[in-house]
Amino acid sequence: LKARLDGIVVRVGHWISPLTRPLESIVRRALRGAMLHNVEARELRGSSEDELSANQLRQNFLWFAANFAVNHGVVTTPLVVASSVLDTGAGYLGNALLNVFTVLSAFLLGAPAVNSLGLRGAVLLGMACYCLYAGLFTAAYAAGKGAVLAQK
Repeated sequence: LKARLDGIVVRVGHWISPLTRPLESIVRRALRGAMLHNVEARELRGSSEDELSANQLRQNFLWFAANFAVNHGVVTTPLVVASSVLDTGAGYLGNALLNVFTVLSAFLLGAPAVNSLGLRGAVLLGMACYCLYAGLFTAAYAAGKGAVLAQK
């Protein structure tokens, strides 16, 4: 089955029974919401993703992978050392809060962020929040170190 969504041909499946028609409607709405941002961006650029060469796609993937790896490394370092550098309770609490808010944001904010910001914008927002976490960890460490020095 091919469905036209504002000029986009989407292959949903080969056969749809009467029982799956509500599911087809849900899939169409989800696909439309996820693709509209990319379609509008392509129309503004006047090009399509099919025009990118294999070399350009590979370079784009490597650039994204390298940036994601550095960003992820910056965040996992405080996770590893939080309980040994900070007060033990503060380290455990910080790790727990990070994990809870990561799960909640994935469930509640992921889809709306992609829908409103697009894939690139949502990834950049997530990476910026990761950097904010690393910055706040550094501030907590500096404040804790200053408090320890003031007590001596």
